[in-house]
Amino acid sequence: GDLFGSAMANMLILALADLLTRGTRVLPRVAVNQALVAAIGIGLTATALLGAVSGVNASILALGWPSLAIGLLYLGGMRVLHQNRAGPPFESARDAPPAHAPTAAEARSLGQALMSFAVAALVILIAARSLARSAVEIADQLGVATGFIGVLLVAITTSMPEAAVSWASIRAGSYDMAVGNLVGSNCFNMAILIPMDFVDGSGSIYGKFEPGVRAAGAVAIVLIAMAIVEILNRSERRIWKIEPGPAVMVLTYLAGLWLVWHLGR
Repeated sequence: GDLFGSAMANMLILALADLLTRGTRVLPRVAVNQALVAAIGIGLTATALLGAVSGVNASILALGWPSLAIGLLYLGGMRVLHQNRAGPPFESARDAPPAHAPTAAEARSLGQALMSFAVAALVILIAARSLARSAVEIADQLGVATGFIGVLLVAITTSMPEAAVSWASIRAGSYDMAVGNLVGSNCFNMAILIPMDFVDGSGSIYGKFEPGVRAAGAVAIVLIAMAIVEILNRSERRIWKIEPGPAVMVLTYLAGLWLVWHLGR
């Protein structure tokens, strides 16, 4: 639930960022390859969802077929992104930044950034077990499905680092970093299913998804597809200073939460 819910939450963050950024829109101003990353995310999420609804438990080396397919698709997608990292329509020669050797100040700044990243990642890993345990207790106390708590509370909590990075990137004018952080996170979240499936050890993990969790996966696919449309759509059509596309994404997220809750009752 957390992984599908994180994909939903990431797209909610993206929509809110586009709505709340004054004077400009975020999504239409990013490189086209961000739409390609989002499309890979749809493929990975759809593969996991298909594994959940197919009922086929075939496995190789303790991995279900969806995990193997996700691994191959992830590696293939990363190769495609690498091949298209610099070149039309992703980046023109005119827009490419000039190459230069890093200065001593830049090297120190990179070292500090890597250290901060490692510390933040370690904190998240340490807190993860307590977060999962607390989420189960909350679900029991409220009498709701654990999948719904995963899609809502756990997913939003684990998406906070992405939200912080994206907001900081937008304030710095780095729209590609902000969007790439969120759509790329969706791809990595699906790849996390591979080690989860391996360590589970008691049949395919995909067959254990609750109906509400499956619904969350479907809603995540819809939201990512809507984000792709907004990335490719370069027009602005504000109604009462509100851009309809991102506003509809927010409403879709809320409707998806209701559906997950309804199926988990």
